[in-house]
Amino acid sequence: MEQVVLEPNQNTWDPQPCVAYMLREFGSDKKLYMVGRCLSQIKEEHKECVDALTDCYKEDSIKDHLAAKEHLAEELTDVITAATTGLAMLGYDFSARCKMQERVNEKNHERGYF
Repeated sequence: MEQVVLEPNQNTWDPQPCVAYMLREFGSDKKLYMVGRCLSQIKEEHKECVDALTDCYKEDSIKDHLAAKEHLAEELTDVITAATTGLAMLGYDFSARCKMQERVNEKNHERGYF
């Protein structure tokens, strides 16, 4: 397995893997375990997304509805960050994650998803 790469921020809007946290909490010799932890985090964030979506339907006022949508957007972004961290644990640096995203985009395009 490739070594986990700590990388500088690419851009403030790019998902930043939480590698420092994972290494501090679990050590560098348990990379596959850390990927499992990322999957657990994705599961937790998914539940928070569903809860936030439910809240979007509960809010009557425009202001509260917009706040609920903002919360949902933040939870969805947490899912992206957890997945990005899992990829980093597998040794995918920023460039490799971009290439993987291109591959997935191409596959989804061929399937007619967009």
